[in-house]
Amino acid sequence: MKTDNTTQRPTEQTGGHPTVPRRPQTGGHPTVPRRPQTGGYPVVAPSLATLCLLAAALLSLATLAGCSDDAEQDTCADNPSAATCADAGLDVTDTGEEPVVASCLVISAQGSESGAIAVLDLDTLEVEADLTSTHRDARILVNDGDVYVINRLGADNVQKLTPGSWSTAWQRSVGTGANPYDIAFDGDRAWVVLFGDGAVAELDLAATSAAAFLTGERVDVPLGPLDGTRSEPVAIARHEGTLLVLTQQIGDDYQCADGAQGIIYAFDADTLEPAAFFGEATSLALDTCNPGGWIVEDDALIVQSVGGYRISGNTDDDGAVERVDLTTGEATVLFRESDVEDGLDTYALYPGAAGYWLVAAGDDFQALTLHRVTVNGSTVTVSDRIYSGAIWGLHEHDGRLFLSERRADGAGIVVLDAATGEAITDEPIDTGFPPRGVAAVEVSGGCF
Repeated sequence: MKTDNTTQRPTEQTGGHPTVPRRPQTGGHPTVPRRPQTGGYPVVAPSLATLCLLAAALLSLATLAGCSDDAEQDTCADNPSAATCADAGLDVTDTGEEPVVASCLVISAQGSESGAIAVLDLDTLEVEADLTSTHRDARILVNDGDVYVINRLGADNVQKLTPGSWSTAWQRSVGTGANPYDIAFDGDRAWVVLFGDGAVAELDLAATSAAAFLTGERVDVPLGPLDGTRSEPVAIARHEGTLLVLTQQIGDDYQCADGAQGIIYAFDADTLEPAAFFGEATSLALDTCNPGGWIVEDDALIVQSVGGYRISGNTDDDGAVERVDLTTGEATVLFRESDVEDGLDTYALYPGAAGYWLVAAGDDFQALTLHRVTVNGSTVTVSDRIYSGAIWGLHEHDGRLFLSERRADGAGIVVLDAATGEAITDEPIDTGFPPRGVAAVEVSGGCF
């Protein structure tokens, strides 16, 4: 079974603007035979209308020169006027040259008052900053080649970008104070979790007006037994016909009460009614509270929960990473904070080519640590730290790690060798504002 949405899991996508192949030159413009002079008749200059008709005929002749009516090879190779060939009953084919497809890292860069989009070519390391404006607290999501920005509390809207130009295609509100956090996709239909409202709302991504963007279909996420005055949904995924919603189960003081557990709720995607997904149950309690997000795999959810923050004075090893089997609906703890070097908080988790990457936190967010997590059957190993800094985003590509580094003395994208942890770039790559979240997308024609 396949899960159709990814959270904090940039996927290799295709999309963007296709390059238009150039028509091969066929030897210049056709010559027009001159009328022989027969004497006695004056040469009459053609009228402007006649010249226009002649030019149109020549253009049509030149266009059709790229078409072949050969029975074995009806083609219109590399002809930008492919419709002309199609109208003539000829097949339109390619010369075999593949368009350039670039792997691009879309970066939400955060300033003190506002944010901006920066884009990095993951192969050439070329970067362009300040490509379009966003809210200062923004998340990047990629779905089927489309790039979306979730502008959170204070902006409360969803913004769609055009890959290549990185301009804003549209930007639409989800309600003042709603604080959108994550989106699950199903074609032009989508569902957004609203952290501020404790709810899930349906979206029409093909809507031609802001008023039609919110369809009006909506469901409140239930309160947990040790919750505050509202639930705190932070992630959503669509698995076949079911929406799975992850809630933190923290109090109004943003702390975990003793015995609190994060909860996953299941809803029918069509009716938004609770769905019996976990056996006969419509919800599943996790091992600990305060989950921050998940990695969505074909057959499982890999859930990262931080528990209480050490930076807030909680030194208990109460965080964990769990695997929720999407076939059985059962959860298993992969590892706990006590398995991490120095018992650090399990702060964030990212997918890797061979396992996962854990960002762990102590009492200083300028000194977060990066660890490799490998899973071999029932054996899970968490490495010692391989990097330390203010890591706010991560993506692995072609044996290299790209880290969003927000250190006060050196912000930018840090590039490491994924196998050795050695730095590939001498200095962080400048993204304008300090980088925050990242997501990768493939763009036909190049990143810029």
